[in-house]
Amino acid sequence: MIKKQKKILALICLTVFQFSCSKDDEAPIETISIDLPSNYELTYGDDLTIDLSEIKEQANSVEFELDFSQTANVKIDNSTNLHDQLKQAMVVSNTGQARINFKSALVYPTGTVSSINEQQIPEEYTVTILAFDSNDNPIGEKTISIKVLPGSIQVEGAEISDGISFSYALYSNDQTKFNLNAPAIDTDNLTWSLPEIKDYAESITLSDNQIFFSGVEGNPSQQEELKYNLTPSLLKNGFPVCSVQFQVIFIPEIKFFYGFYLPESDMSILINLLHLSKAGGSKTSAPVLYPSEYSGSYEIVKIEKDEQTYEDLDGIFNIIKETGEVTTKENNTLAGGDYRITIKAVTSTGLEFNTFLTLSLE
Repeated sequence: MIKKQKKILALICLTVFQFSCSKDDEAPIETISIDLPSNYELTYGDDLTIDLSEIKEQANSVEFELDFSQTANVKIDNSTNLHDQLKQAMVVSNTGQARINFKSALVYPTGTVSSINEQQIPEEYTVTILAFDSNDNPIGEKTISIKVLPGSIQVEGAEISDGISFSYALYSNDQTKFNLNAPAIDTDNLTWSLPEIKDYAESITLSDNQIFFSGVEGNPSQQEELKYNLTPSLLKNGFPVCSVQFQVIFIPEIKFFYGFYLPESDMSILINLLHLSKAGGSKTSAPVLYPSEYSGSYEIVKIEKDEQTYEDLDGIFNIIKETGEVTTKENNTLAGGDYRITIKAVTSTGLEFNTFLTLSLE
């Protein structure tokens, strides 16, 4: 420590020292220029390498050291301070190709606050690179700042819009589950966390990397959308190192079939067996998709005849994508019989549902 303090003091006085030498003294110490960017930015989990080889070539036997004194020495826990971890995360190599290696996974995203002791990591890591000659004289310095951004968490099956992950789900008395992953991060020694949502603490729980919704409350009729905004994260010593904004939108039960639906009495009338001419030129009614505001697009998934897949090589069976109406093209080749058609509806929310329609052609 004393030696280090002497080096820093000597560096501060370097200019004064050089010009105070008389003609009879030794030649002034020659300084070097540490030409590096002043600011760096990377994402938690990424590594940073700063090449010092060209700087080292400016003089013989240059050695580099790092000083973290301009970064607040935050207390991480009872036995560890931030400087301790910075010294492990950021290491200078003076042998071979001189460089600085920084492993962000050994520290924390800058600006984050611990949920354990409320300590805050500085908004940036300020590091001074010190250069010394073979006589341990200071010959240069450069102060740099490093920002570490939080890593990202992926929600399986979710879509992303404006940086927010979102997913639609149906109201259900059963559990609805969402899996969380952080593929770019080593999650060993990290803890999954989900801030409690007021009024829904018992309904929304986290187990390892899975979010569970159990018996969603707050909308007894289950006929209107209900949104939950969550911010799951990964914690290291209480500091969030990865997080995601995740919105879950629960929507009413989707009814999809061919026939009629009477919402006032919740009565469904199935009409999924139709007798048509095998000569074609027919069009069915549109299917029911309720609530209608979730209507999206429709497509034929599969056609079967006599319990075997039917290859519609002549393109006789078609569907109107916007309405779900099934059509048959005029022809004189189609054999009579029952054709069971599997039809998929893709709702405006991206949820998919299948139903069946049988055309008995005579």
